[in-house]
Amino acid sequence: MIIIKKIDKVVSIKLKRQLVFKLLELIVILAAIAIIAAIAVPRFIDFYDRACKKLFDASIAKLNGREKLAFANIIKSQDGIEAQIMPYIRIIS
Repeated sequence: MIIIKKIDKVVSIKLKRQLVFKLLELIVILAAIAIIAAIAVPRFIDFYDRACKKLFDASIAKLNGREKLAFANIIKSQDGIEAQIMPYIRIIS
């Protein structure tokens, strides 16, 4: 009887130690994930904002190019002076 109680005590102590170790391991992993997220999320948000701004700038540049092309076609059709305007226009497709 006494031997069984001692064995139970030793086993329960080992299980408690293992449980505490696993709990501490889990806490350390969660802390590491939180630190990584605290660093990565602001950078991702900044990256997303910059990408949206670049997309907007590219769209405006494309519209400006098409406007110049349309204007050049109007001048060409009205006056026939294609040689004067066309070298200054880059065609954006």
